[in-house]
Amino acid sequence: MNTKDAIRRAQLGKYERQSLPILSSTPLPAPHKSNCSFTTALEKRVSAESFSWPTNEELSDFLNDVSGIRFVDRNDRNRQKRCVASMGALHPAHLLVYRPTAGWQVYIPDEHSLGQLSVNETNSKRLLDLVDEHLVGHQAAVICLLSDCDLAENYYEHYAPLLLRDAGVLMGHAALVASAHGLPFRILGRTGTDIAESLIRGVRFRLLATGLALLGSKVFPASPQSRSAIV
Repeated sequence: MNTKDAIRRAQLGKYERQSLPILSSTPLPAPHKSNCSFTTALEKRVSAESFSWPTNEELSDFLNDVSGIRFVDRNDRNRQKRCVASMGALHPAHLLVYRPTAGWQVYIPDEHSLGQLSVNETNSKRLLDLVDEHLVGHQAAVICLLSDCDLAENYYEHYAPLLLRDAGVLMGHAALVASAHGLPFRILGRTGTDIAESLIRGVRFRLLATGLALLGSKVFPASPQSRSAIV
């Protein structure tokens, strides 16, 4: 990877922000604000060990506070204001969510919805198997960041390190958002980078996998004995 410092281009190209190809979209419930203070969120933030599947309501709250759009720049619609800082307000990372009941979906912030993705099933299994190696039987939603290289290159030379720093800021922000909403969260880094970049079918721009994480529910998972009894 090129490790040179990013340089802002004096002359911009004409690239327009692209969406990942979706099959259908499902609106999320209206998000709720957290009443948790920043100090409390800091104190509660840990890398979780136990998870249960997050509900649509919990995903709605989390995704809105992580990637919800406040407003779009009228002079350059590629630039957006969200709750977290980004490289020139570009927010190049697409936020994917996997749950067994829904498959791979992408958060669509301007609709506050989840878009269904067509994926390479072999690569999906390989990526999920790698996640399981980190935490077997985790019962968590998998969060995957895929960043738009073409968007970044439109504004910066030597953009790759900037995409990684941008994703690091986003993951740190996501950890605090999860803490504020009482949701278990664990950052996995860039596990399975090459697999994630070949996960989605029909993408027409270059992607860089920039992070994986696990997100759970505030409802504590059942004990092994309880799960056995249910089965």
